Amino acid sequence: LLALLGDQRPRLESRPDSVGSWGELAVDFATAAGMKLEDWQEYVVWAWHDVDTNGKWAASECGLLVSRQNGKSEALVAFDLARLFLFPTEDRRRRTVLHTAHELKTATETFEKVSAIVAANERLMDMVDHIYTANGKEAILLKPRPGQLLGDRLRFVARSKGSGRGFAANDIVYDEAQELSPAARKALTYTQSTIQNRQE
Repeated sequence: LLALLGDQRPRLESRPDSVGSWGELAVDFATAAGMKLEDWQEYVVWAWHDVDTNGKWAASECGLLVSRQNGKSEALVAFDLARLFLFPTEDRRRRTVLHTAHELKTATETFEKVSAIVAANERLMDMVDHIYTANGKEAILLKPRPGQLLGDRLRFVARSKGSGRGFAANDIVYDEAQELSPAARKALTYTQSTIQNRQE
């Protein structure tokens, strides 16, 4: 057997004060869906779901710096799944999770991972209205929950200075953030201007 080397906690960390977390729920959900997260991945997903005294996300911005091919994408997949399936908005409006990447192939690759997990779980598929696979328009759309007009959705896009225009996103993921231009980020954060309890 190979022994895993290195720490399972970040060497450097800045984590705001919180009074609780939905992290255990998010991690348990990913595990039940068939994911096998490493200890450090669970720790990160947990931290992203910390909440403050008002029950809102403790951090409106979260970051993770990991060298290539070391499991960062698995943490993002777990985040995507949790936000899509576990956290309907309080006002019953559609939740949009926007997963962005510098290159389309990276966004597409993560979409394939997420959609494969969903397709392999009958209980999750029962909640799905449609999975869009057209190149550049990959998305998972859920059936409306009770009281909703439009079902929650998870979209995957390549970043540009015009990406994200036309819809509001509650949660924005910036994969390959080393290539995140100010113009692209401005275009995307504009979509959150009317969203309460948003997170990037």
